Amino acid sequence: MREVGADPKKKKKDGKKAGYRLSVLVNMTVADYDADVLIDLCVLYAMDVLFLRDLGHPTHCDGLV
Repeated sequence: MREVGADPKKKKKDGKKAGYRLSVLVNMTVADYDADVLIDLCVLYAMDVLFLRDLGHPTHCDGLV
């Protein structure tokens, strides 16, 4: 950050700060996704799904990716 003239200690975004994220996003669970949205998310995170599968961790995307 110093190389581009910014203070590396200053936070521009703080996800822990109250009100930073919409409450609908904070409180969502996988049950809130419809099939199309879940497929889109699984495709978007396909590399993560494959990595987790390789490590032996099941995901909600296992049958989709």
